[in-house]
This record gives sequence, C-alpha cells and structure tokens, in this order.
Amino acid sequence: MLSELFHKMRVNVCVGAQLVMLSAVCLWAGGCAPVDQLERDVRLLERKLNDMRGQQSEQLTQISALETRVGELAGVVQELQHRQSNVQPGAGAAEVRPFAPIVGVAGNPAVPQLPPAIVPLATLEADEVFAARLPRPDAARSFGEALALIRASNFNGALLALQRAVEQNSRDAGTAEILFWKGVCFDGLGDNRAALGGYQELITSFPGHARTALGLLRQASVFVRLGDVETARVTLRKLIAEFPSSPEAAVARDRLREI
Repeated sequence: MLSELFHKMRVNVCVGAQLVMLSAVCLWAGGCAPVDQLERDVRLLERKLNDMRGQQSEQLTQISALETRVGELAGVVQELQHRQSNVQPGAGAAEVRPFAPIVGVAGNPAVPQLPPAIVPLATLEADEVFAARLPRPDAARSFGEALALIRASNFNGALLALQRAVEQNSRDAGTAEILFWKGVCFDGLGDNRAALGGYQELITSFPGHARTALGLLRQASVFVRLGDVETARVTLRKLIAEFPSSPEAAVARDRLREI
C-alpha cells in the first residue's frame, strides 16, 4: 500500500511539472493563445497544482499513520517476546492443569466440551488432529496440551504450553499454527493489545502461510473492538490482496462493506 501511495505522489508531481512547462512555453511563444486565454489557463493550472498538493498531503498523512501503527505493533511483539522470555520453567505451574479427558454432556467424555465463543471451533478441531502429527514429540505434546486447555477456557495455562511448544518446535512445520493460538489466547483473556501483538508475530514470521490469513482476519476484528476502524480496513485489504482466493478473503470482503 505504501508503494502505491508513493507512486501516486510521483505521478502527481510529474503531471504538475508538465503543466507548468506547457504554460511557460505558450507564454514564451506568444502565439499559442490570446493573453486572456493564457491567463485563464494559468489560473486553471494553479488550481490543479493546489489540488495535487492537497492530495499529496493527505497521502503523506496516511503513510505516517500506517508507519506509526506498524511501529506500535512491532513494539507490542517485542514486549510480548521479552515477557515470555522471562517466564521461569516452574512459573505458573499452578495454572497449567494436568491433561484430563474433556468432559462433555452429562459427564460423557466421548462428547467434547465446547470451547468459549471467542475460539474458532473448526480450526481448533483441525489442529487437535494436526498437533499429534508434529515431527517433534515434545512439541506435539505441548501443543496438544495447549489446545486442551484452550477448549477448557484456561487461556493462561495454554499460553505457557504454547510458549513451550514454540521453543520445542524450532520453527519446524506447525509453528505458524502454534503462534496463531497465542493470539487467540490473548483474545480469550480480553487483552486486545496483546492479541494484536500475538497475531502480528504470526503475520511477520510467516507472511505466506495459510494460517496467516485467519490471523489477519482476527487482527482486524481486534482493531474494530479498539475503535480503530481505518486500520481494520487496511488489514482486511491486506488479507484480500495477499490471500485473494482464501475463505478468509471472502469474509473480509463482506466485513469491508459492513464497517
């Protein structure tokens, strides 16, 4: 988006320069048009140049706002990484409950417990199967434990398990999915700023991954909750541009019409 704005600005400057040069040539030649016509042309050119300057000013403002937002998100990511790096191995142990069968209707473990509404159920169910297939056994175990805790609404415990899974997985297959659930956990805790940072870590680390499309969609929802509708629109447009054929892009198009 920034490159597009800079391109528009260069085009406006070039057009303005050409118009001024044309006016000067006509005045010097003395035969292009009567003096009064030339005066009208000059006034028209001045108005066009003023319009161009206004457009450039607006574009620069948009660029500045986007750069500020990117900087804020980068700061949130760094803060979260610093916070998580300071968690001691035994810290929060009381919050991470041992894995137990998920109890559902009438105490029947065969009926899975429904997670809270903030959790994308279809994605959770898919990743519960996917986690067991991770090539690193320790990471698979930690990821599976985290998903069970998410299903049980224990988001603090899940965050600790997810951080272990990230460290154990060493950016192998499945890391993008693990990072996605960190954002969901912050969503579940109602920490909007941390949720933005969690999703941004996924978006920055795995820009072309299919799960990043869902991360962008959920990040846009967080921006809306924070009242930043303009950045939500920018995020949805980014999703559509980078994942145009994805199911998330179809949802993003609908949301752009709504907000």
